[in-house]
Amino acid sequence: MGYISEEAKQEIIKRYSPQRYEHVKNVIELAIHLAERHSADGEKAYVAALLHDIAKDMEVKDMVKMLESADIFIDKEYHTANILHGPCAAVIAYEDYDIDDEEILYAIYYHTFGRAGMGKMEKVIFIADAAEKGRTYKNVGKIRK
Repeated sequence: MGYISEEAKQEIIKRYSPQRYEHVKNVIELAIHLAERHSADGEKAYVAALLHDIAKDMEVKDMVKMLESADIFIDKEYHTANILHGPCAAVIAYEDYDIDDEEILYAIYYHTFGRAGMGKMEKVIFIADAAEKGRTYKNVGKIRK
């Protein structure tokens, strides 16, 4: 389908710190595996995983401004980097990289907090981000099963 150009991929990779990119690579690997295992689109999984943390290192105030500029308003009590970086990453994917596929955008948007009625791609990215091989928190093994 060609959701993203090779040039754009390289630009995205350069935006990540080495540590963040290591995490992103791990998410990509697991996301593609999960997509194949559950009859989801591996290319969409790749693109969503590549972009899911593109806004992670932004300042919260800048995230809020970005979302408000995109007419996305999130209650002030949720103004944390862990919550806002997913919606901001979806905005960046759409505005900077011309990603207009809803499955990809929703997977990026909801990858940290999920939602009722998540689609298959949303679940793939949500689980891949939580369970990638670099994660070491308590009970991560249960998620990996």
